[in-house]
Amino acid sequence: MAYRTDIDKPQRRWLKWTGVAALMVFFAYGSAFVRILFLDFPGASASSPKATPPVLEVPPVFDAGPKPDGGSLDAGPAPIPLPVRVALHVHTSVSDGRGTVRDIAEAARATKTDVVWLTDHDVTEGDDRVENGVLFLHGAEQTTKFGHLLVFGADRLLTKAERYSDPLSAARSVHGLAGPAHGDRTSYVGWANSGQFDALEIYNLATDAIRAASFPWTGIAWAALAYPANALYALSSIMESPDELLRRWDGASVDRDVVGFCGTDAHGIPSYAVALGAVTNYFFVDAPLTGDVSKDRDQLRAALRAGRLICALEVFGDARGVTVFAVGGTGRVEVGGTAHRPATLHVRGGGANVAGTILRDGEVVHRFDGDTAYRALDKGRYRVELSRRVPTFWGSRVAPWVFANPITVR
Repeated sequence: MAYRTDIDKPQRRWLKWTGVAALMVFFAYGSAFVRILFLDFPGASASSPKATPPVLEVPPVFDAGPKPDGGSLDAGPAPIPLPVRVALHVHTSVSDGRGTVRDIAEAARATKTDVVWLTDHDVTEGDDRVENGVLFLHGAEQTTKFGHLLVFGADRLLTKAERYSDPLSAARSVHGLAGPAHGDRTSYVGWANSGQFDALEIYNLATDAIRAASFPWTGIAWAALAYPANALYALSSIMESPDELLRRWDGASVDRDVVGFCGTDAHGIPSYAVALGAVTNYFFVDAPLTGDVSKDRDQLRAALRAGRLICALEVFGDARGVTVFAVGGTGRVEVGGTAHRPATLHVRGGGANVAGTILRDGEVVHRFDGDTAYRALDKGRYRVELSRRVPTFWGSRVAPWVFANPITVR
């Protein structure tokens, strides 16, 4: 092989080893692509129906101390609330999204999503309605002097004067439930000092994408490479536990109710189907949705305000069968409710490869695998976190899965 005469030996060696390194990178990424293509990932598929949740036995009660006198700790035959799959924080082409309501409805049906709560920027797409079997409700992501504010269930949009004066009070005055959007990306101190918000987006999918972009070769580039082969795996590779937001949520909930929820922050990239399949919320309601927009909206608004919901990163597994409730002297109490001592917290639907944590006022009081029943003898706000061990290209990792709103024990 003839070399250019104006390239000396050190340069030729550098070019040769650069070529070798490039080939090694090519083959490494090529093999990774093939492995990812066939990786058996547990996340909810946008093209396949959800599995039927298993029927679970009541686990034995974990005894945290001597049983107080009075009250029943038996789970009993209390009515089971119905889970409704709800996507919160979704944008359309009316603001900065890429799709119409019709496009999003197709994605919602593919992911078995029952309700989509739209939150375009300072504007609403239209009226609440059912589109292709999916209920669409309208909230808004409002621009304020403190950052973006998610408002659900309000009678109208906030005016510019309201948004730049006291947006939280203004939202309450029009019957809205409001809280900071992607609180770890905006000035949380400003929100904390602005008043007592009623809700907090404890997970935001777009925030993880932005964080991954700050590590281009190990973060967003790896996800972009994997996306054509296995979109769910690609998305999961950038999703992490929102530890800082959970800490802030616990701090804000010390003496009042703050509803925690997960936001897709879906704009159409990644596709609406992938985003809605990866992140969701399950609202627990007493009656099935009927298609009557007014009645269904009222039921869902009531569930949101009460915190009767769990937040699920379903890219790591189907959470439809997960339930968290307490049983005390007044009977069964769902997440967001208040139980009276003696009370037992039940966590069901975890299954294999699931680890759980129960926290009281932000402090860990119990760890478990699978399902559990924990006797709560002390007053406080008890919430549950579940994680799952999931496969990765390099082996496996423990991934965040479910975050439940707290149950108050008095």
